[in-house]
Amino acid sequence: MSVWRVTIKETMAEGCEARQVFHYEYTPGLEPGHSTWLGLATALATAIGACIDVSANIYGYTVHLWLEDTKRWNLVDEGELTIPGLREGNSLPYQIAAVVLGYTNLSRHIAKKWLGPISGSDQDGGVVVQGLKTVLEAFAVAWQTPYTAGGVNLNPVSWSKTGGPLGLREMDVDDVLGTQRRRKPGKGI
Repeated sequence: MSVWRVTIKETMAEGCEARQVFHYEYTPGLEPGHSTWLGLATALATAIGACIDVSANIYGYTVHLWLEDTKRWNLVDEGELTIPGLREGNSLPYQIAAVVLGYTNLSRHIAKKWLGPISGSDQDGGVVVQGLKTVLEAFAVAWQTPYTAGGVNLNPVSWSKTGGPLGLREMDVDDVLGTQRRRKPGKGI
């Protein structure tokens, strides 16, 4: 089986950058091509765009294949996207994000997606309001659902260099907004 990493690129006001990384595996057969990756990236980016503030735009994606023999990711596709954030209201500080959890069969391995920027009107005292929770749940479904196009079946997984690909068995949207420390201030990553 092959493992692929799909990275969705997002830019926010003041040039701050963010990335959402997804992993998929498939049983070798038909090789996924550009149209497959563009379709998957568009589906994921559209689900993300529905969750984030209008100050953000999703502008591209990359796809890498894990090479087991060299223990490295190899770039196999990239492209541009133009998908705006759709949530109206004043943006909260960038480190505040909605958290979506993906549970695997290993109890100690939980995949997390931190989605932001979040609109101030989408929370009440740090708690996610129902309108945002509904689109976050739709994002969770898009993340967990296998993607099929052109005879290629891609199954979403959580990736660990030591544990390999782990299937996502259950998703959850955290009711409370989280904070994520930025490792490169001003870069958003």
